[in-house]
Amino acid sequence: MRHFILTTALCLANPLLAEVPRPATLSDTLALLHEAMIDAGFVDAAIDAENQSVISDPAATDSYVSYPDNLHRSLQTARDDAARQLVLDDFMLAFVSAQRQINDDFVADQVMPVLRHVDYLDGVSGDPDIVTRPFVGDLMIAYVVDYPTHTTSISAEIMADTGYDATGLHALALQNLTSRSEALGVEGSDLGIYFLTLDGYYENALLLDPGLWDDISGQIGPIAVAVPARDLVLIAARDNKPALQVMSEIRDEVLRDNPYTLSKMMFKWEDGRWDMLDD
Repeated sequence: MRHFILTTALCLANPLLAEVPRPATLSDTLALLHEAMIDAGFVDAAIDAENQSVISDPAATDSYVSYPDNLHRSLQTARDDAARQLVLDDFMLAFVSAQRQINDDFVADQVMPVLRHVDYLDGVSGDPDIVTRPFVGDLMIAYVVDYPTHTTSISAEIMADTGYDATGLHALALQNLTSRSEALGVEGSDLGIYFLTLDGYYENALLLDPGLWDDISGQIGPIAVAVPARDLVLIAARDNKPALQVMSEIRDEVLRDNPYTLSKMMFKWEDGRWDMLDD
C-alpha cells in the first residue's frame, strides 16, 4: 500500500542541502526533492515523471509518495536561495516524520479541519483521494492530523482505517477546533479592520465556528471577511467603505506574496451562514 503525503511543515529542520536556487518548473522541484530524499536516507527514492511525484522506494509495498506542488509554490515565492533552503529542509522534516507516523500514531484529538482553495489538488496526479467537502465560494474543507512537527492530510483510506465516515470525521475535527479556539484573539486597528490570531496555522479554520461569527457580527454589525492566507482572516463592517478598500488591498498583496494563499473572494456572515460578498 502506498501512502500519499501532501504535507505542510510547522517548524524548521537542520539544513539538508546547500542554498537552493529558484526552480523554474515543477520538474526542477522534483529533482531538488529527489536529491533531498536521498540525502535524508531514502537511497532508493525515484522520480515518477508521469505522475509528477517522488516515491520513497518504488519496489516496496509500503512506500511513500510525495507530490511537491505546494513545495514548488513555496520555493518559487521564497525571498532568496537561503530561504528556499529552509523551505526544503522544513518539507523534508515533515516528510520524514509523516512516513513514520501516518498510520501508527493516528490520534483522534489531533484531527483538525483546514480550509483549502478548491484548486488545491489540481495538478496532483495519482489521485491521492484526500477527504474534502465543499464550503463557500472558492474554498473547501479538508482534514489533517496535527503532529508536533507537521500536518498530514487525511485520505479516504486513512479515514476508513480509523473507523470514521465523512460525517464523523467532520464532527470530530470541529470538536477539536473548538478546544483549540480557547487561545483565540481578535485584534483591530484604527482603520476598522480586525483580524484573528490563534497559532499561525488554523486561523482559516475559524470560519467554521458559527458562534464566533454571531458574536463578532453582534458587536460590530454586518461583517465582511477576507481569508487570503491560512493565517490571515480579515474582518470589517460592511458599511465601512474605507476599511473594505484597505482590506481588499491587503488581500491583493497577500495573494501576490504569500506562499500559502487561500481565497481571492470576500465573504459575508448573514443569517448564520457564509455567502459571497457582492462587489
